Amino acid sequence: MNYTERDLTAALRQNDQTAFDYLYKNYSNSLRIIISQIVSEEEKIADLLQDVFMKIYSKISHYDDLKASLYTWMARIARNTAIDHYRKYSKRSFQTISDQHNDIFVEASAFEVSESNDVKKQIAEVIPDRKRLLEMVYIEGYTFKEAANQLDIPEGTAKSRARSALKTLRSVYNYQLKVA
Repeated sequence: MNYTERDLTAALRQNDQTAFDYLYKNYSNSLRIIISQIVSEEEKIADLLQDVFMKIYSKISHYDDLKASLYTWMARIARNTAIDHYRKYSKRSFQTISDQHNDIFVEASAFEVSESNDVKKQIAEVIPDRKRLLEMVYIEGYTFKEAANQLDIPEGTAKSRARSALKTLRSVYNYQLKVA
């Protein structure tokens, strides 16, 4: 059976098992890729994928198709679940994360930020004009398109501003690491 996004969402909200089977069959590989870009252990990836589908199942009533497509919403759940897991079990503050939907790869592992520092404060100090964009995309889980719409700027501008800001942060933190 093939579903339109609207039909699939309606069936999921009615707890239709066939719709959930369809969802898993058609989206599990994509969500697995998102998780594997953040977590490397295959066993953990499988566990997190199951967690993601449980969250989708339990939160489908909160999905708003006016804010994002179903896939974007599920991808955000997958990415946030993987990031939460990584933060909980990692000694480093950041991991190399790629946002496959936006074709931007963020090399945040260069920022060895001590646990006592407030990352949001550091971002505000180093690049205050890019603070909100970075928070939306890398902390709150917005896509670049969604963040650009919220900030009323073109998507390409949002991507280039993020690249520029990350380059600035990278150079500042690399300098601080060499001095320390």
